[in-house]
Amino acid sequence: MKVTERKEFQIRFDARGCIGAGKCAEEAPEHWSLNLSTGIAEPQKPIIPEDELDENIRAAKACPARNGRGVIRIYDRETGEKII
Repeated sequence: MKVTERKEFQIRFDARGCIGAGKCAEEAPEHWSLNLSTGIAEPQKPIIPEDELDENIRAAKACPARNGRGVIRIYDRETGEKII
C-alpha cells in the first residue's frame, strides 16, 4: 500500500509591513490572530496542510497591507510556486 504524501504550503509573513488591521484574523480566526500588545498579526503556524489553504488564501486577500508583494505570501513547499 502506497502512502499518499500530504501536500504542504508555507506561509511567509512580513510582520514589518503589517498595519494591524486584523482582517486576516477576522477572515481566518482559527489560523491567524492579532496580538493586541504589539498590534501585529501572527499566523498560528508557518507550515499548513492543503485542507487549510483556502482559509489562509482568504486571509491573505483580506489584508489591506497587500500593496506590492503583500505581507502574507503562501508557497507550495514542494515546488516553491507562489500561490498568493
